[in-house]
Amino acid sequence: MRPRRHSIAGFTLIELLVVIAIIAILAAILMPVLQKANLRALQTESLNNVKQLAMAGVTYQNDFHGSIGYAGDTGSSGSVCWLETIGEICSQVYSVRMCPCAPTVNPNNAYGTTFYGDAAHCWNWGNAQNIALTNEGSYTLNGWLYDKNSNPSIPVTDTPAGSYFQGKIMHPAETPFFCDGIWPDAWPLNETSAYLDQPYSAGSLANLYDPSISASGMARVLIARHGSMPATSAPQNAKVRGTLIPGYINIGFVDGHAALTPLNNLWQYYWSGNSLPQNHP
Repeated sequence: MRPRRHSIAGFTLIELLVVIAIIAILAAILMPVLQKANLRALQTESLNNVKQLAMAGVTYQNDFHGSIGYAGDTGSSGSVCWLETIGEICSQVYSVRMCPCAPTVNPNNAYGTTFYGDAAHCWNWGNAQNIALTNEGSYTLNGWLYDKNSNPSIPVTDTPAGSYFQGKIMHPAETPFFCDGIWPDAWPLNETSAYLDQPYSAGSLANLYDPSISASGMARVLIARHGSMPATSAPQNAKVRGTLIPGYINIGFVDGHAALTPLNNLWQYYWSGNSLPQNHP
């Protein structure tokens, strides 16, 4: 007897195209959701980093009753960065010094040189005194807290010459310690007139980020590192004055908590003892 032949049913071209179209639609729906989830995970990791840095800074000041050390101070091997100063007693700061959104240097910058970071890249303070490490990081210390008088647990003394903190911390929950930024330190000013007097885009607060920035104030932390898009796509030409500024940064505060903060709100904090919270320009 002859074996019975079985016909093998297959997809028609129309059916195959329908399946491909459905997969494409599902991918288009899921990709933004997955990207948003990934960005949120990076934000959370960065938030934990600045919280640990803030706690390490407070611990250092409490233990030593003194200054973290201004980045321009010099030691036996040259300039000292807060990363080395705090790292001497709290080595884990080296493991949290990089924001996951800005973990590497800009490939256009030569390794070992000193340069600013940006939303997607870390800064480089140059070679560290410890040759096994480098002074690279993605976070910025509030320069007004260099002075030992910023320590909230000790009485205020006469401010020594060369110190930068203006008065004692009165609002620890609203005083930033570490945050996302493009340089090891910054001295943000709340007063609009004083802020605009600093060099920024040829003397004006025109755009969100300028790669040639030299100002030491709010501009160093005014980066759209976190938000609805990857840091590599962060806006750099968004206007600042009189507009809703896009993006967020993570801030670790003196009281130990941390928060994801809209750039519009940066002028509302007590950056120094003399700060007067205001709305953004």
